[in-house]
Amino acid sequence: MKIFYRAVLCGLLFYMPAYAVAVELSETDKELIRHGIIDNTLRYTDLALAADYFGSVTSAVAATLPMQVNNQLQVERVFMSPYFSEFTYRYTVAFTALEKRMLKEEFLSERSIKDFCNDDYLSENFMPANGHILVFKYVDESFDPIVDIKMSPKTCQ
Repeated sequence: MKIFYRAVLCGLLFYMPAYAVAVELSETDKELIRHGIIDNTLRYTDLALAADYFGSVTSAVAATLPMQVNNQLQVERVFMSPYFSEFTYRYTVAFTALEKRMLKEEFLSERSIKDFCNDDYLSENFMPANGHILVFKYVDESFDPIVDIKMSPKTCQ
């Protein structure tokens, strides 16, 4: 999922020189800097431009949905804005009530939250720098909620 998420958020990747920041820039960070959406402090420089960029990416991705992630999971919905992004993943296999509860517990475990934060939130430096909230919603084959994973500067410290 991390590869899909990065590809969606980055759009087309372009070469760009290194910037003077104390962290390793993600491809998304580089893309946003290249477009003048964030500066070398990783903070938004032009909120209208950021809104247009994320709106364009959302529209482009929406045209490709649903998208299979693997044989059990597909992306159903994507929404991105400067301060909030939400990805809805739907399982295409049936779960019992017990299996859904176990899956929810696993996703909400300390280890899983740490992995989500490290892999999908903190690695995108512009997100914590701007107080961005990232939500991964997981639903079952009938679109009934299983769990929401919410990442923010507060939850991903």
